[in-house]
Amino acid sequence: MTDLARILALWRELEAAGADYVLATIVAVQGPSYRKPGALMLLTADGRRAGMISGGCLEAQVASRAWWLTENGPTIQRYSTAEEDGDRPYGSGCGGVVFLLLERRINSSPLLVAIERAFDLRARLAVATVLDGRHLGRRAFAGPEPGSSGPPQPGVARSLADSLQALADLSLARGESIDTEIADGETKTRAWVDYRVPRPGLAIFGAGDDAQPLLKLAKELGWYVSIADGRSQLVTRERFPDADQLAVLAIKDFPGISSDASQQAFGGVHREDAAVVMTHSFEQDSKILACLLAMDTPPACAA
Repeated sequence: MTDLARILALWRELEAAGADYVLATIVAVQGPSYRKPGALMLLTADGRRAGMISGGCLEAQVASRAWWLTENGPTIQRYSTAEEDGDRPYGSGCGGVVFLLLERRINSSPLLVAIERAFDLRARLAVATVLDGRHLGRRAFAGPEPGSSGPPQPGVARSLADSLQALADLSLARGESIDTEIADGETKTRAWVDYRVPRPGLAIFGAGDDAQPLLKLAKELGWYVSIADGRSQLVTRERFPDADQLAVLAIKDFPGISSDASQQAFGGVHREDAAVVMTHSFEQDSKILACLLAMDTPPACAA
């Protein structure tokens, strides 16, 4: 299970209980760092945490201070991964400076809602966040469910909200993160857009015993995994309990994608995905591969 899957699982538990939490987000780094901007860590009041924002040298320190630092709202904090008495790093990959946005549930919940939605839909997401000034933590989203968010903030200028939304839209169109300044009345405020790529997927065509360890490896990486085969007795939830999607292919319909099951199996394959063709039937493998290569945006394939 990946960091994001663990974070979302813990977040759902906390939301169901109505419990407060602190979300730590890396918004900038200087020098070497294990984690890059966009990495998250979720902290609970009872000491649990999910996600990492370093190689292990900062997590406890951040957790020990996060609650009182956020008593009055979101805050940006600077953390160094070098030893306090010198410039030597704690270890390989450390030695840089990490800037964290710390915020409570009232401010971070809309972000996690948007991230979960994009994760489930395997969609791109751009999150624009104000990183200084009186509107620190204000956000706008572009992706599955665009819009602005944040705690009630009377007096937030329409121009600021519009500029933040436009920045998120631009990031999504470009497919890249953006760090810039936008107007906040007569002053400038720093805004950062975290562009988050879709959750990767693996389409496994073949439901033999050798597909089971492949599924396990892909799920460990946090991938969305589909299993499809023409043998209905093999494509079962009992054999593949962790698969995100199961489909029985109507091989008689090939070449082409005419049956509902075939449309389900091929329609869920994205351009960024990988596909492994392993039915162990040359005839079926060749037909499946032909269908994949004929798609408007074929995935990376291995047969």
